[in-house]
Amino acid sequence: MAEQQGLSNIKGVSKEDRQMIEDIETMMGPEPAEMGFVKNTFWGRFESDRVFPYPHERKEEREQCDALLEELEAYLENEHPAIQIDKEQQIPQWVIDRLFEMGVMGMIIPEAYGGLGLGVTSYNRVLELIGYYCSSTAVMVSAHQSIGCKALVMFGNEKQKAEYLPTVAQEELSAFCLSEPNVGSDAANQETTCVESEDGEHFILNGEKKWSTSGAFSALFTVMC
Repeated sequence: MAEQQGLSNIKGVSKEDRQMIEDIETMMGPEPAEMGFVKNTFWGRFESDRVFPYPHERKEEREQCDALLEELEAYLENEHPAIQIDKEQQIPQWVIDRLFEMGVMGMIIPEAYGGLGLGVTSYNRVLELIGYYCSSTAVMVSAHQSIGCKALVMFGNEKQKAEYLPTVAQEELSAFCLSEPNVGSDAANQETTCVESEDGEHFILNGEKKWSTSGAFSALFTVMC
């Protein structure tokens, strides 16, 4: 294949037009190969080979993730109603159930509690694939595991984990409550409070949230205080 020529090499143009073309080429900057990753990105050229592959997973985890990706892509290619989701602005319950069946909704939850126990690299490989087919579904999957139940995975005690994690790994979505009327999403200045009752038997939660991510169809809520 012949090497692509610059615009200034076009024949049959006047001297003035050629000068204008050369000025435009100068403004456009160097060829992509001479640019850095960020500049190429701003020009709409995502050179993935400069930032990928992802960090290596353990051999066993990579094989497990590869198998999940194969099953997931077959579903996304042949069954997933991406156009319907965009039109109706709602993810059908059967889609959520299907993702639970494949283990997608419990990727980061430890195996001891019914999840897959995958690491961050595998988690992002799966999110990348889902996002390629349907960004709305990718956001739902991410919200469930990145903010919905993440605090429970990281900071919950054993009793809390044993009670709630199997459910959010295999059956029900989790929601996240952050934004408030007066402070928005400023996590450091939340006005909602959670204090232990005088008898020590329960906690009293007071406050107002503007919305709850995935709150309309979730069974577990993480509330920022």
